[in-house]
Amino acid sequence: MAPPPLANELWYEICAFLPLEAIRNLSSADHDFHVLVRPLGFSEYHVVPHSHLYIPPPEHLERASQRLDFYSSPEIAPRVRACIAKVPDRLLHPRQSSADGAPTALMRTFYDRLAVFTRLQRLEFSNIRMTQKGLNSVCTLPALTHLSFDLCSFERWEDVTGIKIPLRVASLTANESQSLLAPLSQIMSPDTLEELHFGNLAALTAEKVGPFPHLHTLKVLDDIFYSEAEALDVLANFPAVRTCCIKYNGMLGDLTADAAAVIFPDLQKYAGNYLNLNLFHLRPALSHITLFPLAPSLRFEELIFELGDVDALPNITSFKAQFEAYDFGFPEVCRLLTLLPHLSELRLRLTSDLMDGHGFVLLDPVFLLESISAQGILPLTLQTFSIVYDAVPLKLMNPAWDSMDFGAIRNRFQERCPDLAYFYVNVHHFSFLWWKNDPVWEITTRSRGDTTLLESKLLEYRKARMADSILNADDLYYS
Repeated sequence: MAPPPLANELWYEICAFLPLEAIRNLSSADHDFHVLVRPLGFSEYHVVPHSHLYIPPPEHLERASQRLDFYSSPEIAPRVRACIAKVPDRLLHPRQSSADGAPTALMRTFYDRLAVFTRLQRLEFSNIRMTQKGLNSVCTLPALTHLSFDLCSFERWEDVTGIKIPLRVASLTANESQSLLAPLSQIMSPDTLEELHFGNLAALTAEKVGPFPHLHTLKVLDDIFYSEAEALDVLANFPAVRTCCIKYNGMLGDLTADAAAVIFPDLQKYAGNYLNLNLFHLRPALSHITLFPLAPSLRFEELIFELGDVDALPNITSFKAQFEAYDFGFPEVCRLLTLLPHLSELRLRLTSDLMDGHGFVLLDPVFLLESISAQGILPLTLQTFSIVYDAVPLKLMNPAWDSMDFGAIRNRFQERCPDLAYFYVNVHHFSFLWWKNDPVWEITTRSRGDTTLLESKLLEYRKARMADSILNADDLYYS
């Protein structure tokens, strides 16, 4: 059956909504369909260059060059939507990243041909040393929206002043690519940027870039502000931020109320240090709080002290945190649920730096869950509940826990919370998962190996669902 008489460009737009498997099936329908949709099967191109410390066999170089020729051909190049350029770990010297050496001939050719990928939307570099020519070619891509650098570098002698076209992307990530921050700050356009994941914001300050009127998601890993005034000047450049993931460990609590109000006034999701929570916890739009894991572990009373005289945060619907396990029991849970009366998601991770448990009695997790379910303190709005005990010393394990009926506890949770859809308990070598997915999942494990396997499967599943989340790693920690 030949395809109906439509222009090829219309067919390409229609088929762009199909999954890859459907495109493959369509290409097998007959010869005409095969010729029509064949280019759509190559929407993602993986460039695999080699490290300057590793010289691959000639046939490998020839194969990589042939792939580049194929993907950059007039028939295929306009159909490529995503490109990943990564030096595999197996080709790296154990003490050196390929980003530390000169770009290979393959990458130089790739930079020269980037301009032909006129519909490229997502471009990722990993273990690559960028050049002025490479950045200039990236800036010329008209459809590019997502750009990511991981473990990449940019040599000091490279000059970006010759790049006349600004980098107009919606999402920009530079992870562990410190030498790239200043060049990227010089060429990126604040007008188009909506998501920014940077190692620190010092480069933006030095280049006097900003403000960023449309940036709604900000993730900063290791900023060091020398004064509260400097921090205020930098963070005030992001007036529209709604999702903030900032690992700055300093305290900004001495800012006046008027000064603090300038920082992220419309914040909806906060992930960061509990010491800075007092800046944002009364924001009227704030609904999600994720507290970063700390060493030593955060004691619950420290969080309560930081919040001061606040009795309740009724707007918070999602709360994720790690607490010290040895002093987190039923009274602390009651206080937490009183503080957050309208939760729909609660994920807790309880751990301790006191690995041997000497001199301490671990608060019984089974007793804790039974008390929570029996006392009627759970929010009626709760949909997700997860509690994971990390680093529980074996000599503190209670053999009776293995015989507990966690399904019955989950039923009591659901009687109180009719919308409950996710219930997960993990205590060292046993775990219980109930997930109202499609279909409903209910799994009980009673060995460390099975529990570890379940954790890995949950991680894989959530990674797949959260691939575009800038808070990915931090959310996954509390899964």
